[in-house]
Amino acid sequence: SGPQLSAAALIADVVATLGVGDHFNVISDPTLERVVVARMPIERVFHNLIGNAFKHHDKPDGTIQISVVESASRYRFLVVDDGPGFPSEYNDTVFEMFKTLKPRDEVESSGMGLALVRKIVRQRGGDCGVEASIGRGSRFWFEWPKCPDASG
Repeated sequence: SGPQLSAAALIADVVATLGVGDHFNVISDPTLERVVVARMPIERVFHNLIGNAFKHHDKPDGTIQISVVESASRYRFLVVDDGPGFPSEYNDTVFEMFKTLKPRDEVESSGMGLALVRKIVRQRGGDCGVEASIGRGSRFWFEWPKCPDASG
């Protein structure tokens, strides 16, 4: 499944690729250094989640915090931002295909990102979700099995 690297290094690569900029603070918890992952397809998951947090932020500067909790069989990654958030009744629908909460011309996005995140994570036997409330940022999480089943 390709070259392996620490989740911290992978996230640093994603942040560099996204061109997040100096005024945005992306904080990776030190525990991410100890988590070893294959670059694909988890890179696409982080790319979408970090990209969204950056793209939908309502201020020129902000903070995105990434952490992980390890259990026996899986990692639970958390991507938390301090952006505008969204009403909690949208917690499920944000992962549906082509659904964005803003008019299409306002956001450079088809809403494909989160649907793709869900698809990738579920193909690996994991799950994902979000805890959001207006004005308090968003907390996206996804679970990634340590030994993905053969389907991926």
